[in-house]
Amino acid sequence: MPNENEAVEQKKSPIHWATIGIFFSTLAVVITIFAASYGYAQLTTITITLTKVISSLENELTNTQRNFVSLQQMVNNFATTMQQSAALAHQQEKLLMDWQAAQEGNLDKWYMAEAQHLVRLANDYTPLTNAQTITIALLQRADEALRNVKDSRVVVIQKSLATDIYNLQHSPQVNINTLYVQLANLDKQLNQLPLPIMQLKQESKLSSDMTKTDSSWWQKGLERSWQMLRQIVIVHYNGSHTLPLIIPDEKIFLYQNLHAQMENAIWGLLHNNMVVYQLSLQQAMDWIQQYFVQDAELTKNILQNLQALQKITIQPLTINLTPTLQLFDDYFGIQKTE
Repeated sequence: MPNENEAVEQKKSPIHWATIGIFFSTLAVVITIFAASYGYAQLTTITITLTKVISSLENELTNTQRNFVSLQQMVNNFATTMQQSAALAHQQEKLLMDWQAAQEGNLDKWYMAEAQHLVRLANDYTPLTNAQTITIALLQRADEALRNVKDSRVVVIQKSLATDIYNLQHSPQVNINTLYVQLANLDKQLNQLPLPIMQLKQESKLSSDMTKTDSSWWQKGLERSWQMLRQIVIVHYNGSHTLPLIIPDEKIFLYQNLHAQMENAIWGLLHNNMVVYQLSLQQAMDWIQQYFVQDAELTKNILQNLQALQKITIQPLTINLTPTLQLFDDYFGIQKTE
């Protein structure tokens, strides 16, 4: 018996150590996995932090570059301002020298410079809308300044200036504000234009079979059903001179298109675009003549007003003051050579 117990204990001992080895091995594996997971988590956190830091540095670098570009532009602007200031100082010095010469009694150069400046202002105003009055006033002031010049060579400039004033005074004037109000009023009346209405002819007589008293009840019912089916779809023939019939769903689109053409005409008026102005009015007139009742009084009035507006020329002034300005330049050029 003792020998048997010792044998059993010897058998259990290796199994016990094997279990302990497996336990420690498993524990080591778990610790390794935990350590690897912890290390991966820390590495991920570090990576995210580095990414944020790099992104922040890139943003700061971009802002720094922008600030540098802005600073460089400011430096360039400052240099340009300095150059302009130097040129202005040179001009002021020249003006002071001219003023000293004028104090000695010779004011012709000053009157000529004033007249030239006024003509340049008038030349800048000529392309503008409703600027005919102020352009004439500027040229008249320039003519008054030239009358104070004692030099006989100014007569050529005075003649050219008088010709420009005459051409401006006798050129047609266009009141943009009045035309705008007229177009706006016509645009409001477009929705009242009458559309043609197709009158459907009613059948005056029923079939002769319906009037027969000897027809049976089922024949009368069949004939009445046939007459009702014929009234469901009615086809009418319109001649070549008949206005097209607009269905109710298309009516609103027709009026909207007319309003769009009037708005295009107003745009052309405000921007001095003669082509857009005339083409838009012509398109509106074509649609009115094509789709609306021509005998209506409102239609006739709108068409007459549109035709009258289309004939008006809205182009800006075409007076060219360049030859007169060239005479001033020639005069000052001769003075420099003397």
